[in-house]
Amino acid sequence: MSRAEPIAFRHATARDLKTILQLRDEAARWIAATGSDQWQSAWPTPDQQAERIAGSIAARETWMLNIGDNIAGTFALDDHADPALWTPAERAEPAFYAHRLIITRAYAGKGLGAFVLDWCSNRAAESGRKWVRVDVWTSNYRLQKYYLDQHFSHVRTIHSEYPSGALFQRPVAVRSSGPIDISRDRRWRSNRAAPAIDHRS
Repeated sequence: MSRAEPIAFRHATARDLKTILQLRDEAARWIAATGSDQWQSAWPTPDQQAERIAGSIAARETWMLNIGDNIAGTFALDDHADPALWTPAERAEPAFYAHRLIITRAYAGKGLGAFVLDWCSNRAAESGRKWVRVDVWTSNYRLQKYYLDQHFSHVRTIHSEYPSGALFQRPVAVRSSGPIDISRDRRWRSNRAAPAIDHRS
């Protein structure tokens, strides 16, 4: 049995853009198999989607999640409240907004999504924020239930041309229940220890 592999977060770089798009495509294929139409086409266009992600990378708001030397996922975390989704009163509240959370299929089912959301809560709390918020694909009820299971509350659902209109939020003091499931893979370190942040990028 190999030694435990650390879980680390690092800022994405321009070199990661292609990988992030590939991770999104992998996730889209799996989502389609569940019966959802989420991410079955780029929004609003492939070029604009890539440009939006590249901008998030340049702003150091997109992160890569590594298990040892392997990329296990990606997500974005920022403080940009979309005025088409959140009210003026909500936008005035200090919050972080999580986007594009993807865990690779190779690491699915081990609690990494909850681990990332807890990390986002910790980072938000350290920055004096009150909430972690997400907008979820309007018709992906399975994903919406996932966020409810992670102690997010449903704020409202907005039906418009924007595809992610189901809004959820969680106070930063709340954490997901349970550690990462390492019962079948002892190479993992438990999430009871603080995750490392790789500052080399």
